[in-house]
Parts: sequence; structure tokens; C-alpha cells
Amino acid sequence: MQFPIHEPQIHWRQKAPKVGKRYEGPDQLKECLSYYALANGYSLWYERTSKSHIIARCGVRPPKLSKPEKGGQKKSNRYQPSTKTCKWRLAASWMTTERSFQVKKLTEEHTRVRNFKYGTLINYKWIGRHFADRIRQQPDIKCSLLQELVMKKYKCFVTQQRVKRARLWALNEYERSLEEHYAMLRPYADALLRTNAGSIVQLGTTTNPDGKTYFDRFYVCLFGLKEGFKKGCRREVALYGCFLKTSCKGELLTAGLLEAIKEVMPRAEHKQCARYIYENFRKVYSGVEYRNLFWKAAKSTYPAQFDDVMKEIKASNPNAFKYLMERNPKSWCRAFFDTTSCCEAVENGYSEC
Repeated sequence: MQFPIHEPQIHWRQKAPKVGKRYEGPDQLKECLSYYALANGYSLWYERTSKSHIIARCGVRPPKLSKPEKGGQKKSNRYQPSTKTCKWRLAASWMTTERSFQVKKLTEEHTRVRNFKYGTLINYKWIGRHFADRIRQQPDIKCSLLQELVMKKYKCFVTQQRVKRARLWALNEYERSLEEHYAMLRPYADALLRTNAGSIVQLGTTTNPDGKTYFDRFYVCLFGLKEGFKKGCRREVALYGCFLKTSCKGELLTAGLLEAIKEVMPRAEHKQCARYIYENFRKVYSGVEYRNLFWKAAKSTYPAQFDDVMKEIKASNPNAFKYLMERNPKSWCRAFFDTTSCCEAVENGYSEC
């Protein structure tokens, strides 16, 4: 039986857990449950939550055990049993056959009235992520106005203290992302000087009163050209029934037929279809997590981004990392493509249609 895969692109009101549905990981399932609770007014809470499994319930969270000093108590007994708890219950964990986080059990019946106070389910980080753009455009936004925005869009009541922390968190995350972004400029300038002999790169910086340094200008002047077209090497080549008049033995062409192209256009850039790479990859390493990480790696736009994604794959499964690295990533990852061909496609399905 083929179990459905969660689609993050659908409208948030339509997101709901189903038995057998597969997720990228526990964080994606938690996000889905948050939207499910918001859309329906359910007070969900987590009885167990970890990187390997989740148990969620609906209703009033029961009080913790009165004698924590007793010790030796199982995690499943952290809370006293409560008769007020709703019958709705969800249990999810990783699949054994593939790398997907799946809903294993689900009791969908709700026996309590709706409640639009969600406790810790909607925390300050959740608010900060969903209203980050508004907070950054208006850093001094009033907490009362932010509360109204949350209520208007999600029909959710949040405390003033929570939105205050959300505002501070969103601004700090934005500041940190800017620092990480601008920190890449110096390595980029070094790469330009290293790969383009005789070039001039100038970075202009400004030091603010707070002691932080910011880049305010970036000038690049490149000298030198690649070897141009050579005369007298025109050749007519038949490719998929089309005749292409090429010069310079295919320097500016992107090809996918390795052995045949080597003879006719030896200087053409060779690429592999990422779709074919993935189809073979998923036969051994299947799962939603592997699928999303693979396409994130294939569509990376610079080597450092590709390396970060591959580190995630290696942390999840070293064998999966080794498998992909042996498939010559420079032929199917966008970050390593030659810019002279002006082709950033990682699949060749459009050319076969």
C-alpha cells in the first residue's frame, strides 16, 4: 500500500493528520498539528515528544505527578490520568522500511468543545516565524496590534508577553541572518581573485557606533576572457534528430549523452539528469526526508549550500551520503554547472518531450 505524503504547499486550513501519512520529520508533523488545531479550535498537547516518536492528545493537560522525588517513574507516567481528556489521540514514529516519519495510530473522535486558547502549542517562535515580515518592516510594532493580527488571521488568543518575546526573537533572527549573509562576501571576493588572475575586488565597510562592521559597497573589476571560438572546426552533428551547427567542438553546449558526445563534441559540458539519479537513489534510500534533502542538494546554487545539505544527509545516514558523492555531484548539482552554457536545469525531461 502506498501511503500519502504530506504536502506543505496546501492551504493551512486543509492540513490535517491521517493514519499512514508520511512526513519529513517530527518537526513537520508538529507544524501540521499546529495548523490543524488552529483551523478547528482543538487544544492539542504533547504527552511525548522526541526526535524518534510523538504522542499527542486533545483536551486539558493533566497535572504532573505530585511526587516527582519518588524517582524511577516511566516517561509515560509523567502526567496523572485525567477523565477530562478528549478521546482524540495520535501516535507517530519513524518507519522501518524507509526514512519517513509516519502517523501510526489516530483516534479522530473529539469529545470536548472547541477552545481557542492553545497554551504552549502556539509559542513565541511560531508567532515570530509567521509574522516576521511585518515585525521587520515595523520593529516598534505594539504588542496589542500584534495580538490583533494573530487573532484576525488564525483566530488564536495569545498573551502580550508571548508576542513581546516573538517580536524580540524575530528581530534577533533577522540580525543573525544578515550577519551570516554578509560574512560570505569576503570568501566570495577571495574566490574571485583566486580564479580570475589580474582582477580587482574592493570591499567597502562602515563601522557603526555599536562596534559592528557592515559592508556598504562591493566593487568587482574582472580582466581576461576565456579562449574564444576557434576557426575552422565547424561540424554538423545529429542529436535527437536535430542538426546543430557547432563551433569550438561544443564548448558552450550542455550534453547528456556521455560516450557519443565525447567523440563529436569533446569540450561540451556533461550533465546527468537529477531525476534519474534520484530514482536509483530512492530504490536504496527511500523516504520523504531523503527525497527533500536530495532535491535541496541538487538545486543548490553555490558549493557551500550544497555542502551544508550533504552534511544533513551524512548525519542521517553516512551510506546515503557516500552513495551520492560517488555519483559525481558536479554533473547533477546546479552549484557546479558551467555558467557559460547558461543552462541551470537539473532534469532533462523537457528535452525528451
